[in-house]
Amino acid sequence: MVGYACNENDARVPQEFYLARDLCQYIYDRHPYDGKTQITLNESGQIDTIVASFQDINSGALKELVLDWYACHARALPWRARSAPYAIWVAEIMQQQTRVETVIPYYRRWMERFPRLEALASADQQEVLQLWEGLGYYGRARNLHKAARVVMERFGGRLPQSRQELES
Repeated sequence: MVGYACNENDARVPQEFYLARDLCQYIYDRHPYDGKTQITLNESGQIDTIVASFQDINSGALKELVLDWYACHARALPWRARSAPYAIWVAEIMQQQTRVETVIPYYRRWMERFPRLEALASADQQEVLQLWEGLGYYGRARNLHKAARVVMERFGGRLPQSRQELES
């Protein structure tokens, strides 16, 4: 059976806990396994660890189960609707040490003001920092701005596609 190291009535329990729990239950319902799943939270109420024993499931079957679950339960997030590497890069930087729910409005405003790498690279740093205001960790905004300028200068506005390009 699937077990959890959390009281479901605990107000500190984040949505991510329930998603992780539901995924483990989804897998168990379709492929019962011997072992147990344990999800623990840290002092802030965020997921600390997920330990699941899936020794009876081959990796291909587990991959399919996870992808099936994701197709049914994935949250609608603005960056998932975009395939442009720049848009995804911005989302990844914004989400570092920041909750997804916090990032969403900042991401939307950012992409409205800087829809393409060229717009970010040509912006004044003060404008970049002003748009980032309230998101915290301002070094991320400064580094993103600086990197956008480097990409424009060294790669003609195209994000590097290979490890070699990234390391150059």
